[in-house]
Amino acid sequence: MSITVENIYKSYGDARAVAGIDLVVPDGHMVVLLGPSGCGKTTTMRCIAGLETPDSGRIMIDGRPVFDSASGIDVAVNKRNVGMVFQSYAIWPHMTVFENVAFPLTMQGIGGTELQERTFEALEQVGLADYAKRGSSALSGGQMQRVALARSLVMRPAVLLFDEPLSNLDARLRDRLRVQLRELQVELKITGIYVTHDQQEALALADQIVVMEQGKILQIGDPVDIYQNPKSSHIAEFLGYSNIFPLASIEEADGLRRIEIREGGRRLVAAAGYSVPDGEDAAICVRPDDISIQHVADGSAPPESGNTFVGRVTLASFLGSHMLYRVRDDDDAVWEVLSKDISRDITVGSRAALTIHADAIKVLPVR
Repeated sequence: MSITVENIYKSYGDARAVAGIDLVVPDGHMVVLLGPSGCGKTTTMRCIAGLETPDSGRIMIDGRPVFDSASGIDVAVNKRNVGMVFQSYAIWPHMTVFENVAFPLTMQGIGGTELQERTFEALEQVGLADYAKRGSSALSGGQMQRVALARSLVMRPAVLLFDEPLSNLDARLRDRLRVQLRELQVELKITGIYVTHDQQEALALADQIVVMEQGKILQIGDPVDIYQNPKSSHIAEFLGYSNIFPLASIEEADGLRRIEIREGGRRLVAAAGYSVPDGEDAAICVRPDDISIQHVADGSAPPESGNTFVGRVTLASFLGSHMLYRVRDDDDAVWEVLSKDISRDITVGSRAALTIHADAIKVLPVR
């Protein structure tokens, strides 16, 4: 089942939450709405579900209009065949797992063999068939979230909407359920929209990512493309490019760019790429894992050339498989480095040489 959103607007008083959204979700695809709090992603999803009424625009599910301001169509939420998994589990503690999942069918007057079969089918899909008789209050957070998912699946909805359903879970459980949810979505060919502010979650779950801010779409693309090719430094920052510095100048020659960072005046070489229009502010953006780091012994002074320069370590944080460093260079700019090479020589206060490949430096417009 596909979802089509055309020119949707939604305001709350003088505050515009959604400002002309156009979006197509193909059948069987998972689209993730990514953005900070207040960017309009949840409002967009709630308009699709029928929990909010847009001021204007059109929404279609499987080619059928469920909202059309021009025609006066506004299909009730219970008739849109949309399932929704919320951030809060909304699990009834006085019911068993089976009763929680079966509740929507009971409300529809479905009982007997059909209720039994559909409920156990949904429980098996989320791996909880053996928990059917267990009281809901005895479940872990991850199990409760899977019960909430099964309760949506039991309705066999045309589409599933997810409102930050994993945000209340601890990190390890969130990572595990993220993988399970993606596997289930692909296996069942679920058409879904997933709302999150977590870029790692978006990259892991999406067929397509929609980056939003102030009620508008900034960029749409598949996870690889949008991660490797953000359209602006603002989007890059949200996607984990933690080294972002405004530029003072750009000179292009021989397929390379010689750039000068406004902060401290450091000069670097970047590969040619996006052309920043004249008069438009630009910045360099570098992912922390694209910077290599090497210890420099006190007293030695390796020559600084090209994109290799020296600084002093201000932070060395062990993350298990990686080390996170912050290094203040001699021009007083602070660089963040994420390195798989764990060295006991690189500690707070030590000197370190940083090297950035020209291809890793993206020159992007600020907005």
